[in-house]
Amino acid sequence: MALAGTKAWKKLQAAMSANSEAINNSAMETLMGWGTVSNKDTVWEAIRVNVSDPGAVVTAFNALMTSKSAEAFPGEVWLSAISYGNAADGDVATHVITVGYESMAEMEAWND
Repeated sequence: MALAGTKAWKKLQAAMSANSEAINNSAMETLMGWGTVSNKDTVWEAIRVNVSDPGAVVTAFNALMTSKSAEAFPGEVWLSAISYGNAADGDVATHVITVGYESMAEMEAWND
């Protein structure tokens, strides 16, 4: 609110308009997180999903992230509800699963 109408804000908006094209706008509410939170995470996967039972998804992630197979998982995972904006194939996304890694190499090594 403090920036609205200022010269700096107008300059930023002009630069953004000249160098980009808006394709989506959305806001999320974080519901739950797993893994190791790190400010070093710079590579993020965002997977939009249509969830009918968020509690079941949380239960499934709790089971997965405490399983033996996830012990070596190097990143962090977040489940968020989409508050507004839900652009996805078919415009059906209700939630976003976000997975963070420190690098592409880390992500690729884990996925391999």
